[in-house]
Amino acid sequence: MFKNLLPTILAAACMLSGTSAADVKPVDFVTDVKPILTSRCIGCHHSGALFGELNLENHALAFKKRAAGPVILPGKPDSSPLHYVLKLPPKDVKAMPPTGHRIPDREMKVIYDWIKQGAHWPEGAAGVVTPARND
Repeated sequence: MFKNLLPTILAAACMLSGTSAADVKPVDFVTDVKPILTSRCIGCHHSGALFGELNLENHALAFKKRAAGPVILPGKPDSSPLHYVLKLPPKDVKAMPPTGHRIPDREMKVIYDWIKQGAHWPEGAAGVVTPARND
């Protein structure tokens, strides 16, 4: 009985929020998230500079258990420290990035939407985030 009401309930929720299922763009790790991690995060969060016990070089390292708990909680962006630290005021000691330019709102939304959509991070070469070399 309730199963038949689900499409009606979803349609009503979309109407009330002003969005539709078509408005929600799937976030792709390789084209949307990886460039943000590469330009904004990996410089400090890699095996050579493991700030906050966080290594964002690949899926296994990013989701590795840490003493402070997980950084990415798939489906829960508001509870994920990765998103939380990006939206902190610049003067907060936990704000990321700690120096330089703040992450633009559109990039924060990409991270938020990616986590909300399950934080899919591919294995293999597509999921590798490489820090820039200082040769």
